[in-house]
Amino acid sequence: MENNESFFISENSFENLKKSKSWVLFIAIVSIAIVGIFILSALFTLIADSFALGFLSLILNGILLIPLIYLFKYGNHLGELARTEEGYHFDEAMKNLRIYWQLAGIYLIFFIAIIIFMIFLMFSVMQELPQEFLELG
Repeated sequence: MENNESFFISENSFENLKKSKSWVLFIAIVSIAIVGIFILSALFTLIADSFALGFLSLILNGILLIPLIYLFKYGNHLGELARTEEGYHFDEAMKNLRIYWQLAGIYLIFFIAIIIFMIFLMFSVMQELPQEFLELG
């Protein structure tokens, strides 16, 4: 869609998008700040305590930051859409929202796979334990 193309959404939908902008930006900014604190913590851990743990934490928190940037961009384009009513900002907002949810879905699949792996790992470790560790009494 070119910058000067018009678009149409209902007035009610447009008002709902404008109202959601503040909450989207609030959630994005607070989440980015929290992940930023975790990244600082990971840097301190990297330098002072454990290189492996700090590095892993730094990588994981950096990965978590990526969808939050797209959520922030979505909120910014909602604000520009409310201010200018240009179709370009609607397209960009929807693109950033799509990317945010795609990344959220990918992360969910990844974490479900980790949980399944950990369950199998737990059962395989339990198979190897001596029987006296498994008895309740």
